[in-house]
Amino acid sequence: MRVAADISLKTNEQWVVGANEDSYHIVGANPSRDFTVDVYADLCTAKQGDFCPTCGKELESARGIEISQIFKLGDTYSKAMTATFMDERGQEIPFVMGCYGWGVSRTIAAAVEQGNDEFGIIWPLSIAPAQVVVIPLSVGDDVVEPAALRIVDDLLKAGYEVAYD
Repeated sequence: MRVAADISLKTNEQWVVGANEDSYHIVGANPSRDFTVDVYADLCTAKQGDFCPTCGKELESARGIEISQIFKLGDTYSKAMTATFMDERGQEIPFVMGCYGWGVSRTIAAAVEQGNDEFGIIWPLSIAPAQVVVIPLSVGDDVVEPAALRIVDDLLKAGYEVAYD
């Protein structure tokens, strides 16, 4: 029988092993003395509180948002397009290609999820529609609207991105 074990067990000298039956376990089994592990692999899903098999520190968990992805395409498309390079021996080799997808709508959704309060969205400046939004409380009068337009003009001259609503 071939034995596979999770890589996190590689340094453990005493194991509990069984036959998938209640009350049938061997406690203190030693992989070098009692059986041989044929292959160590990444078999378990890590969770908070587990220990890192490399450094031994306790793992922490945090939520994440996927906003982009990378796909390794191999050489299928480069062969079809005869996209090659010359290696050091003078042989033409097809490129190994990749595809990088950046989701604009995912990025916006992630920004909204991460940056908001009880009044609404707090845009990061790098993706905000403008650095400053000027909203006059009234328009068509001789005081507020001209003052708002002067503020917009002054902000534009100072180098700000301004939206006037």
